[in-house]
Amino acid sequence: MKIAVVGATGRTGRQVVEQALARGDHVMALARHPEAMPRRGQRMVSAAADVLDRAGLAELLAGADALLLGRRTYEGLSAGYTAMASDPFVDRMNSIPKSVASRTLTEVTRNTQQSSSSTVSR
Repeated sequence: MKIAVVGATGRTGRQVVEQALARGDHVMALARHPEAMPRRGQRMVSAAADVLDRAGLAELLAGADALLLGRRTYEGLSAGYTAMASDPFVDRMNSIPKSVASRTLTEVTRNTQQSSSSTVSR
């Protein structure tokens, strides 16, 4: 499985990247400053990503099987993309399976799964 992790350089993001790699998944570590995320082998690639750059993010997510993001990023994105007219970004966000790593999220919407810890689950 190829998992895109938004916020891969954050505390939760780093743990998720490590766990996914340990399971044998391929990881696309997305962050504003991907150079802060040391490469962890052949199954990991890093890329600069700005969640406000819809076209760029849609392009990065094109090759991912799933998207993992933190609560704040999820809440910001879901509030925006669900109200937008259809375009490549909105279509990809609506179609890609998403998981949210959070201890505080109370409700998930659309095609999203919630993880109550930093563990990625299938």
